[in-house]
This record gives sequence, C-alpha cells and structure tokens, in this order.
Amino acid sequence: MASRTSQIRTVRPMPFSLPGVGESRARRLSEENIAIATADEKSGSAHRLSLDAHHRWMATKAVKFLRTIAKISIDTTQTKEDDVYYVVEVDIKASELNSDSSPTTYRVERCFSEFEELRENISVIVNRLPPCRCAYCIDFLLYIRFNSQQPRGIVKMVGTTEKRRQVLTAFINNLVHLGQRRTQQNTSKRGCKAQAIVPALIETFLVDNAEDTAPTRQCSEQFSVC
Repeated sequence: MASRTSQIRTVRPMPFSLPGVGESRARRLSEENIAIATADEKSGSAHRLSLDAHHRWMATKAVKFLRTIAKISIDTTQTKEDDVYYVVEVDIKASELNSDSSPTTYRVERCFSEFEELRENISVIVNRLPPCRCAYCIDFLLYIRFNSQQPRGIVKMVGTTEKRRQVLTAFINNLVHLGQRRTQQNTSKRGCKAQAIVPALIETFLVDNAEDTAPTRQCSEQFSVC
C-alpha cells in the first residue's frame, strides 16, 4: 500500500444521480473546499460569502444522500497483495429511488487505514481552534473521543479480522447517523464549517469508486454470500 499523508482528501460536489456512482473520481479536499478565505481585505468578504455558499450546497447534496441509506453492511473481506479490504455494502432505501421500486446496493472496498483516515479527517475538522460549540460538533467530538467502536491503532494491532469487521461496521453506521443530522449553528461569524464538510467526507468515502451490485446480488444470495 502506498504511504498515506495526513492531508484531508478531496471532496467535490457530487450530483445526486446515483446510477453513475461507480465511475472513478479523483477527489482531494483542498483549500478551495475547506479553508477559510484568505483573500485581501478588499475581496475577502465576497470570497468568503462565495465559499460559504459552496459549502452549503455541498452539504445539502451530501446530507440528502446520507438520508437515503437504509443500512451499511460489511460481511466479507478481500485480500489483495497481503492487504485486507473490507467490502462495504450500502443499501439505499427503495422509497428514495426514482426508477425501480426495489432496493439498490452499492459496494465499495476499503482497507483499515482508509477508515482510520476518515476518522482522522473528521477529528481534525471538529477539533479546529477556536472550537465550535454547536451540538453537531460536540456530538462528533464525544463520539470520536470516547466511543470504543472505532478504527484505532489498538484495534488494528491486536484485533482479529472479524473483530475489526464488527468495529468498522458499527463505526461507519454511526458516522452516517451523526452526519445526516442538521443542527442549529452558532451565531458567530465563523459559523460551523463541520456541518458543510463532514457529510461530504462520509459521502465520498461510501461512493468513490463504488459499483452497483444489484445485478449480481441475486446470484450471490443463492449461495448465501450476502
């Protein structure tokens, strides 16, 4: 596996049309996405307003997607070049789809370090200084600091693959539950950046390079794989 940096990955605005979700997308969170505008005093206010509007648009799209998720399962693993990948299956509620009435499942493979990276990126956002005191950030802080079902170093070092699978399943489902909420933001000029960025991070983790498993799911179920 290539070495990973501590930088937050790119999240680009994603259209809510789910059928094309399997196409590869290169995404990195850059200054354009997460940084507070650093323009000079003349153009700073206008730039900030534009950036904030972009963040709100991203958040609306991401939250809308997260709210369509019925459940997330990690039932199987794949080994590639001595690295274990966890097969994440995202079940979309049938009532949220415009075409078929049957549920749709998307599948994506993620290694343990990618779950760790997602947790670290969210932690960086909600721990920014000065801290945001809104309920959204506080709930994420409490979860990241005190919940045991998370991709941490001790789980990676001493846990079995089955134990890690259970932890990662609980972790990603908890993130979706926390990320899809909208809470009242504080009244400071800075506002809450986490509510704009965190849902997009979770969405990207779940759909980047994902594939629609609906055509093969029926066959898999015949062999009790799913």
